[in-house]
Amino acid sequence: MKKILLILLGNFIFFFSIAQNTQPTITVKGSVIDSTNNQSLSYVTATLQDPKTQLSVKSTLAKDDGSFELTAPAGKPYQLVLVFVGYRNKTIPVNETGTIINLNKIALSPSNKTLDAVSISAPKPLMKQEVDRLSYDVQADPETKTQNHSFSLQLVLSFILWSNGQVKSQDSKFQIKNNTSCNKISL
Repeated sequence: MKKILLILLGNFIFFFSIAQNTQPTITVKGSVIDSTNNQSLSYVTATLQDPKTQLSVKSTLAKDDGSFELTAPAGKPYQLVLVFVGYRNKTIPVNETGTIINLNKIALSPSNKTLDAVSISAPKPLMKQEVDRLSYDVQADPETKTQNHSFSLQLVLSFILWSNGQVKSQDSKFQIKNNTSCNKISL
C-alpha cells in the first residue's frame, strides 16, 4: 500500500511540474560602440522600458567589451534605452518577434554638452573632532543667533550656566575656553 501511495505521489508531482506554464521570454542582445572610433564602450546602462509608461522592465550594465543581454517577458513591445555619460542617449524600439533579438553593434555618438561650473558648499560643522578633544563651534550654530549662550550649553552639552558666571556639568572632562565670549567649547 505504501508503494502505491509513493508511486501516486511521485506521478502527481511529476505531472504537476510538467503542467506548469512557463511564461515565454525574449532576450535582447547587443554591443555598444563609440560612433567616432568604433571602440567598444564599457559599463553603458542598457534598459528595456515599456514604451507607453516609460517604466523600466529590466536593466543591466554593458560588460568590458560593450556587450549586454537582457531578458524580459515576451508578447509586449519594448524600447531599449542606452545611456552613458558624455554620450547622447539612444532609444531603439524592440517590436520583433522571436526568442532572441540580436541588435549587433549599436553606435552611441558623443554629446557636445559641457557642464556648467559646479560649486560645492557645505555648512560649517557644529562639532569637530580634533586629536585630543571634541569641539563645538558656537558661532556656527544658527540657534545661537537668537538664543543666549546658556541655552546653547544646555541644549548641546547639558551644561548649566549660572548668573554669576559659573558653569556646572556632571562630567569633569568638559572645559570652556575663551570664557568671556564663549566662542568655543572643548570636550
